[in-house]
Amino acid sequence: MKYGYYLVLCYLTIGIGTVVFGDKNVDKQAPSIRGIPRLASLGSGERMRLLEQLSEDLAGVKSVLISQLDGSNPKEVNFSIAYLLGVFRAEQSVHHLSKYIAIKSDQSLIPNRMPLWGDYPVVEALISIGGPAIPEMVRNIETSDDGKVRELSARVIRYIDGPEIAKFRLEKGMEKQSDPAKKARLKAAMESIKE
Repeated sequence: MKYGYYLVLCYLTIGIGTVVFGDKNVDKQAPSIRGIPRLASLGSGERMRLLEQLSEDLAGVKSVLISQLDGSNPKEVNFSIAYLLGVFRAEQSVHHLSKYIAIKSDQSLIPNRMPLWGDYPVVEALISIGGPAIPEMVRNIETSDDGKVRELSARVIRYIDGPEIAKFRLEKGMEKQSDPAKKARLKAAMESIKE
């Protein structure tokens, strides 16, 4: 059932990518989606080829989404892209997403509807991606002059690792760090993590 959910999301993303971004390559990949209803009737070789094609299609969708993540987009477009990258756990997008971590969503833009994300959609996407996001979040904490970026990066680590492991991870980062400013930022982030 879980696999079916991801296939439906893949289909929706390909459709969204085709309509929103007008990428002709995404449109050419969509025919593999038509094979999904026939999965049960395919032989093992055909089924494996279909699964390989769907995996390639999903990789292509992730690549297109990452290429469309841009500061010149309206915020809500980037939030939609971040949401999908989180759903697909696109670890290759972590560096790109981290640039937008502190941008807050304006929930008033979605009147009378349940939003797909909360106040910080990029934070939610990074949490969904999980462990591969942690090194970039540590880098954010060490290098960013923006307190909100550091706070949200610590939040991502906390939600991925849990409070105890997050504190331990930041403490170990402090021990390895020789730069006093970076060490102080890691210490402040560690102390900000609530149980």
